Amino acid sequence: MAPHAPAGIRRAGPRCAPLGYAAAHMAAAAAPWIELRAPRGLAATVVPPGSKSLTNRALLYAALARGRSTLHGPLESDDTRVMRAALRALDVPVHAGSPADDRDAVWHVEGRGGLHGGTAEAPIELDVATAGTAARFLTAALAAGQVHAHVDGSPRMRERPMAQLTAALRAWGADVRGDRLPLRVAPIADGLPGAHLQLPRPDSSQFVSALLIAAAAARAPVTIELPDGTPATPYVDMTLAIHRAFGGEAGWTAPGRALKVCPAPLRAATVAIEPDASAATPISPPNPTKPPAPTPSRCRHHERPHPNKTEGFATEAPPRGVARATEPA
Repeated sequence: MAPHAPAGIRRAGPRCAPLGYAAAHMAAAAAPWIELRAPRGLAATVVPPGSKSLTNRALLYAALARGRSTLHGPLESDDTRVMRAALRALDVPVHAGSPADDRDAVWHVEGRGGLHGGTAEAPIELDVATAGTAARFLTAALAAGQVHAHVDGSPRMRERPMAQLTAALRAWGADVRGDRLPLRVAPIADGLPGAHLQLPRPDSSQFVSALLIAAAAARAPVTIELPDGTPATPYVDMTLAIHRAFGGEAGWTAPGRALKVCPAPLRAATVAIEPDASAATPISPPNPTKPPAPTPSRCRHHERPHPNKTEGFATEAPPRGVARATEPA
């Protein structure tokens, strides 16, 4: 006899709804399947985990700044582990504890004022796995630094677009070889100059954010023109906010169409990683063709205090959420 199932869980024999993917064959072989049912009148208070997009931006800006930065509430995930590993390979210490709850996590990054290391004969090997933010942002930061590096990732990441970013970096004078992973990056004498860059409608807003990150290390002002706009503008705004949180000077000169970054040394900062509200989503019914009858339920998103909120981020306490959707690829 099957073991007793807790309330809200029904056990049954093998079953597989049409998935339309090869995974259907695996699901068909799995038994027993478990159906989760929410109790009637569900009431809950939830605190979504920290934003992956903001965590990876804060990690990289902390590495580019000079001094010890502190991140409160960063997200522990595959993508942020990839970024931490890459920074450590670049000799940037990242101290991350292992609290029971991500909301209590505090990470420290020992920034070196830029990225350095590797040689032409022995470049630093960086594996970004499937992390798009790590692939795009690191490539731009490496191009602006004094680093010899080889960047590679998973077979899927090798398929994802990079060409618009690498072309813009080369037009800027950077030494980036390749238009998809794997890429080879080498330093240029005296670093990146000031520039006027034009980026037709980018495949990803991450390309715009990556250029902003590189521009933080440029010797003179950099303007980025977007004649056809950009997808996911709020994520560019997120990059601008974290750029300013670390002491940089950047902003829109024409909303959604043009950006300007002025030279300013990045300084270590204390940053609270906002919750990612997109993580607070309900579980889909097990059988979408027969959804359960509506039940009176309520769910409240818990906000923690943020008395020192600045530019969408707190200097000492977690801020309100800004990221409202998963960052486009």
